[in-house]
Amino acid sequence: MDSAYSALLLVFFFWISETVSSQQSQTPSIELGSSLSTNIQPTSWHSPSGRFAFGFYQQGSGFIVGIWLASKPDATITWTINRQNPHVSSNATLELTKKGELVLKRHRNNAADEEELIAKDLKGSASYAQMLDSGNFVLYNERSEAIWESFNFPTDTILGGQNLNAGSALLSSASAIDLTTGRFHLKMQDDGNLVLYPVDSLDLPLDAYWYTGTNGNPGTPSKFSLYRRSVTR
Repeated sequence: MDSAYSALLLVFFFWISETVSSQQSQTPSIELGSSLSTNIQPTSWHSPSGRFAFGFYQQGSGFIVGIWLASKPDATITWTINRQNPHVSSNATLELTKKGELVLKRHRNNAADEEELIAKDLKGSASYAQMLDSGNFVLYNERSEAIWESFNFPTDTILGGQNLNAGSALLSSASAIDLTTGRFHLKMQDDGNLVLYPVDSLDLPLDAYWYTGTNGNPGTPSKFSLYRRSVTR
């Protein structure tokens, strides 16, 4: 039962049926020095249409830092930070610092703040950020070039317009409310085959739980792409 439940929670098709504009010029910018708090509004930054939000999502007595579909009554979380320890206490801030870094600060009584760098390996310093209607949270440099984006670091979900490149994988969540890493991962292999393996396996053919059978020539660049469908109103 647990294995079947974990497999079902490996969400990799998330279809957005409405027209989504991700044009940078139409999206409000999040400036350096902007911050979110678990205790004071705002607790999240929304995309222009309000479809997606990035920030603190309340879960139980604490919070999760991530991206979720905010336009539905039961929000669907599409991306989270730190899968091994995604939960945050009720005393934390999220800041796009003046130095151009995206930092989570956990405030502790009578102790120094614990800081966690969310956007790592940046190609330079960020000048501003945007939460796009595609569900992608992006940091830009002074030339308005994307230097980091959540789409490049998928967790358990892939959205329309997002790619799962060769060597990348989606990791299932333990349960609907426990977003730590679960028992399965969906791997885009270099040979073009998309394969579901148990996390604790060696990713050998005999370990495969499910596969697409789309393997081609080894060494040929491969990726899995989910395309958005546009609807004319």
